[in-house]
Amino acid sequence: MEHREKLYEAYFSTQAGRRADSDLRAQLAHDQRQLVVEVLPHLPEEKNAYILDVGCGYGSLLFLLKDKDYTETFGIDLSEDQIKQAKALGLENVACADAFAHLESLADDSLDVLVSIDVIEHLSKTEALRLLALAKQKLRAGGRVIFRTPNMDGVMGSVFAYGDMTHELLLNSSSAQQLMRTAGYTAVKVLPSALIVDGFAKRILQRLSWAWVRMWVRLQLLATARSAQGVLLTPNLIIVADIAAES
Repeated sequence: MEHREKLYEAYFSTQAGRRADSDLRAQLAHDQRQLVVEVLPHLPEEKNAYILDVGCGYGSLLFLLKDKDYTETFGIDLSEDQIKQAKALGLENVACADAFAHLESLADDSLDVLVSIDVIEHLSKTEALRLLALAKQKLRAGGRVIFRTPNMDGVMGSVFAYGDMTHELLLNSSSAQQLMRTAGYTAVKVLPSALIVDGFAKRILQRLSWAWVRMWVRLQLLATARSAQGVLLTPNLIIVADIAAES
């Protein structure tokens, strides 16, 4: 699709890096604070587990995995601009590649974990199902996928959902469950994303205001005769799903 080629050609400079700190390593540290909470607890304890980061961007997760002594990791991204930034930061285990072509090139049952942060929303519904089918084929028995994606039930969800014109597939907790189960995954969990702000005063204000916002949204749901059960309000969703282990 021509619009994708144009938009991803300089994705870091036109979108991903626009709000980054002038010191990219400071931005890296900030991003990793999120990933420590959102991704790390769902990874295998085995440090030689093969982990593929699809849509690795400038490498924030790969740096974290290296710091945590994971030895078999690799990242791919469609944007040459992003891969250039990753290599400038010192990463070598990255490549500019299409996710579908790269997965097709892998041997079946060769992956332990596929992680994809802020990527699945860039796909169409058909492409998302294709990606999940390919991942299922390449994962070992008991393997896992981990996604982060904007949450359409999130408070002011449009900030993330429509903040990037390359977004196509938008989910909430219910539709995320539907997507993963349709693709044949088991033990599907859809979790809230981390809420992290810098500064002691801001953290206190955030926690107090978040409690008020959650109460207000639940009152709105009650007023419209809908249940708050299963409704997550954080800006992003964390989706963790497994393929069945061998019996």
